[in-house]
Amino acid sequence: MAQEPEQYGIVASTLPQGLNVGDKAPSVKLKSYKGESFSWNHALNQGPVVVMFYRGSWCPACSKQMNNLIDSLSYILEKGATVIAVSPERFDAENGKMGMNEGIIFLYDKDGKTMGDYDVDFLVTDGYQEKLKQSMNLDLAENNEQELATLPVPATFVVSQNGVITYRYFDINYKNRAPVSQIVEALK
Repeated sequence: MAQEPEQYGIVASTLPQGLNVGDKAPSVKLKSYKGESFSWNHALNQGPVVVMFYRGSWCPACSKQMNNLIDSLSYILEKGATVIAVSPERFDAENGKMGMNEGIIFLYDKDGKTMGDYDVDFLVTDGYQEKLKQSMNLDLAENNEQELATLPVPATFVVSQNGVITYRYFDINYKNRAPVSQIVEALK
């Protein structure tokens, strides 16, 4: 059975496809939640980069994924990898807890350029936005300082030191996430 984008809050006409294994990864030029500029070239010089797209601290599936990742982070870091989490969510005191985790660099994609470069961004349906307002008292566009509510598919990419994507996990069902074991295996 084919997945219908609307059931995951995706405006069908904006359904992204994500980059593929073998594609050249676009460089990431964002600031961290700490206000520091992220150096893509420096990260690649150190080793592979794990690029994760993170919907926001309000998302239970994202929190679960981050907790699982944090629990197993040493396995990724011992492979020499840099882990970045790219999110459209603006930083404030409430969502800052995740942004302060050592070992994961949380980057704020305010204008959505990086999400667009990796083809993971989509417009959120009115119905899903209303669901968030009713269940979480969350105005997604306001929370992300956006005119139109936009989120990323929670995709994960591993980028080799030569800047090529060697692993891709892309599923429009936001409840499904890249298993840490697959990320570690992709770094071998």
